[in-house]
Amino acid sequence: MPQRSLPIKTERPMPALSTASAVTPRPVCAGVGATKSPPAAIPARVLYPVGEACALLGGIGPATAYRWSKSGRLRLTRLGGRTFVAAAEIERLVAGEVA
Repeated sequence: MPQRSLPIKTERPMPALSTASAVTPRPVCAGVGATKSPPAAIPARVLYPVGEACALLGGIGPATAYRWSKSGRLRLTRLGGRTFVAAAEIERLVAGEVA
């Protein structure tokens, strides 16, 4: 059986960019290289999912929130199979009050 030769691919020259199609720089994502700062005010909601509550509490992890709940430091609310933290509970912790 005769061997087939594969076609050789040649590189095509890159088209020159005109000023009309120049790419504008994209803004850097706030999460990349940014430092965490505490929220200015807690948004007006009654209940927050555990993940959002953790962010409002200074960036603690969900495991810490559940550990605080087990020790009595944080009260959690179960609703429809999901776990929430009351806004009043977040404000209490931010103010430094003890449960």
